[in-house]
Amino acid sequence: MSSNLSPEQVREKHKQALPAETGALYHALYDSLTTAYLSWIIFKDLFAKSEERVALLNRTASTFFLVLSETLKRDVLLAIARITDSAMTGRTQENATIDALVTDLLPHVDEECRKELKQKASDLALICAPVRQRRNKTLAHSDKQVAFGGPKAPVLSGITMGDVDTALEAISGVLNLVSRRFRTRDDVLRGRDSRRRGRVAGPSPTQRPSLSRRYAVREEGLPTQRRDFSRGGTARLEGAHLMGHHFVPQAYLRAFQSPDEPGMIWTYPRNAKPRLAGIKSVAQSSGFYDSDVESDLNTYIEAPANRFWIDSGAMRGSTRSNAFRSLCMSGR
Repeated sequence: MSSNLSPEQVREKHKQALPAETGALYHALYDSLTTAYLSWIIFKDLFAKSEERVALLNRTASTFFLVLSETLKRDVLLAIARITDSAMTGRTQENATIDALVTDLLPHVDEECRKELKQKASDLALICAPVRQRRNKTLAHSDKQVAFGGPKAPVLSGITMGDVDTALEAISGVLNLVSRRFRTRDDVLRGRDSRRRGRVAGPSPTQRPSLSRRYAVREEGLPTQRRDFSRGGTARLEGAHLMGHHFVPQAYLRAFQSPDEPGMIWTYPRNAKPRLAGIKSVAQSSGFYDSDVESDLNTYIEAPANRFWIDSGAMRGSTRSNAFRSLCMSGR
């Protein structure tokens, strides 16, 4: 098993098990996924467990943990974007990505495996499209229109904790298929079965990490951070679970967001004037679903449905937002 081998031995095993140069490429992706998932474990253990834990972090070193949370979140999203990039950038830049691995392996597998690899790679590209968009616009680059804001700025889709879980599972699904086909016997994020058994995975000093745990905490939305100037401007954290579970998916709500203020939606409280509210704060309730229901909703309903919104361009929502706002303001 990979967990009983040194990193150098694991790399050599991969190179021997897979044909041509695909072994080195598979190992690079395996290593990148392992690192990303370990960062995700740390992120969720620190910032998505309980209000008490977040309060403790704030009391202990709020600015430090604010920076740490942003760094871990950014590292994981950048890793997902890198792993799921296209095989080529321009005409000369070759990338170590899932797309490149699948392309290189197709001549070496049978027709059934070839179809499954293509399907998984296609699904993965759709699932991770919002992450790559976020990378291109804000994380690795600074899009001018996004930075300036305003009605003409492109609307970026939100990325929740469930989205990250789904992306990591989709990446591992491709690597698991390759692992089974070429019998590398790697432990790469086994998913739902290990979660139901309650198995806890994590690296030990003598082992490669076993990515068999899928966290039970599946709260909606990455943690939000704010500046609390009432205490000397100390940065403070708010736990991810404070956002609650959305009973109307954020992707759908974004289609009706205000064209003048992206990320905001018109709400009509009873016996009160209409007002704008953040999409992350509406149509949601803390503890609305238990963790397994929230996980299944994200995996089997929201993630597949989001592909339609991405393909149709509805997640941009500008045309629908204008029409919906006009209807609402008219009082009809």
